[in-house]
Amino acid sequence: MNEQKEKYKIIVMAILLAGACFLTYYFHAVLDTGTVFTHFFYVPIILAAIWWRRKGLAVAIFLAALLIFSHIFVRGAEVVTANDYLRAFMFVGVALVVAILSEKIEDAEAKLRNYAKELENVVKERTKDLAKERDYTRHLIESSPDFQMTLDKNGKIMDVNAAFECVVGKSREELIGSSIYNYLPKEETEKLIAEIFEKEKVRYIELTADIPEKGALIWNLSGTVFTTAEGEPGIYVSGRDVTEQRQAEEELRAKELQLMHSGRLSSLGEMATGIAHEINQPLSIISMAAEGILRDIKKKRLDVNTLPKDIEDISNNVQRIDELITHMRTYARRPEEWQSVEPAKLLNDAFVMLGAQFRVHNIAVSREVEEGLPAIEVDPHQVEQVFVNILLNARQVLDERGEEAERERRGFEKRLVCRVSREKIEEGDYAVFEFADNAYGISDDLKTRIFEPFFTTKETGEGTGLGLSIAYGIVTRALSGKIWVEDNEMGGASFKVALPVTPANAGVQDAGYKMQDAGRG
Repeated sequence: MNEQKEKYKIIVMAILLAGACFLTYYFHAVLDTGTVFTHFFYVPIILAAIWWRRKGLAVAIFLAALLIFSHIFVRGAEVVTANDYLRAFMFVGVALVVAILSEKIEDAEAKLRNYAKELENVVKERTKDLAKERDYTRHLIESSPDFQMTLDKNGKIMDVNAAFECVVGKSREELIGSSIYNYLPKEETEKLIAEIFEKEKVRYIELTADIPEKGALIWNLSGTVFTTAEGEPGIYVSGRDVTEQRQAEEELRAKELQLMHSGRLSSLGEMATGIAHEINQPLSIISMAAEGILRDIKKKRLDVNTLPKDIEDISNNVQRIDELITHMRTYARRPEEWQSVEPAKLLNDAFVMLGAQFRVHNIAVSREVEEGLPAIEVDPHQVEQVFVNILLNARQVLDERGEEAERERRGFEKRLVCRVSREKIEEGDYAVFEFADNAYGISDDLKTRIFEPFFTTKETGEGTGLGLSIAYGIVTRALSGKIWVEDNEMGGASFKVALPVTPANAGVQDAGYKMQDAGRG
């Protein structure tokens, strides 16, 4: 092919040169005129320089010689002028310039061809890589247990993966182009799509969909906004079926509630002695007052002036017993109600059934409540169960320390300090309840295990190891609070329970401490 082109070039150039020779002869010999025809010489000169680069200078030199020698041999040497020599020089100069430029152009074209080839190779390699990445991405999408899909702004399905096909029981081809509202509840899905477009990204939105032959399924969805290849907004949605997980959580929650309830009943059993003492005291007063009135009636010496006072004592103590029994009945019920409660009341309620028990065990109890504490939103029955479990644990270790001191014949005053304050913990606002005893401190390795289920330091048969574990579960999961244990300045352990202060009740008030109920019980 190149040889054929080269032959054509030589033929064309021969014709042009022949024409140049004819014109030279015709204009000089026949017409005896000037050199205006020499402008035609630039055509073969430029073509030769373009075709053969510097080799093409031979054509320019030939034509320059033709111009000069035609004057000498045809018209005489005296006819040759400086302009003729200048034209001959320009023939060579133009040929040289065009040849150099052609070489540069050829080099540039060669480089461009190389660059184009390299770029083509790079594009091919990159295309292969992109195809691999596309196939790999698609493989991951198809292999995902979570269903994934893309939707346009009108809720039309643009693409889905195999997991979604499996969920709705239709193929990808059937689903693309159909409305998502055919498979998800329209009102909730419209809200979800609107929220995704508004926020550009949402996570963990639960939605219940009634799927034929599968019933009501709970889906956990996340979505984000993207731009389609056509420049239109769309959304990418991923989700998973969490129906079994939610059912398992409900079952676990039911078992936790059952365990908590069993713990409450177990606590009542441990408090039986103290409760009996709490009831015996008002019963003794009632009995003494009733016997006194009956004795006076039999001896006909009843003083009607003292009768109202005796009846009032009976009535007050009956009311005291009724309040205690009502409190026990409420404590034994399953937790069910959240209320806004003053922290001081939460602490005091824990001692309604335990006050007598601490008195019977000769434990000095003091309570310190920071003034101006806001009310907190809690289930008071759950909080009381937590406090009762902690207090029973404190009573037991104080008894152990007291028995140890008695065996060693040295004095020991069993003390329990209960404090309530408001503190900032990890940028959160909390009401912190502290129960500090002067029994034993807790080693670091036990601090990490003391809230584990069934963990106990007591002898076999003396404890289940569930009390503090139940307390931990109630505080951290049900009440969204924190619970931990640390050593205190009395040489014992301090159990601390932090319950969040809600924003509505978080007004800052004057701080300070108010001493309450110092003394025993």
